Amino acid sequence: AGCFKADTSNLWIVAETVTGLSAVNKNTDIKVYPNPFSDVVEVDGLIRGDMITVYDADGRIMKQLKNLNGQPKQAIKLDDVAPGNYLLKVTDINKSIRTSTALQKIK
Repeated sequence: AGCFKADTSNLWIVAETVTGLSAVNKNTDIKVYPNPFSDVVEVDGLIRGDMITVYDADGRIMKQLKNLNGQPKQAIKLDDVAPGNYLLKVTDINKSIRTSTALQKIK
């Protein structure tokens, strides 16, 4: 009674502290595309000093780039990661989260 079986193979749990959520800038003009992607993700709307970090489903850093030249658009090569779900986070120079986006890599 009350027992059940659930498929959790595609379950994603993303947790942020209350402090982290308050630092998210919802008025950001950052665009991340395409999604789903195959090899490259474009991030547009960056400013100098932004840090782009891509995490896998286990929270491991797969790629990390800093926008040192101030270019608003950055192509992120992810051809070396396996198909699956990822999280792309952009933080500013003060470590405030500018955007956090779930991504899916397809074959």
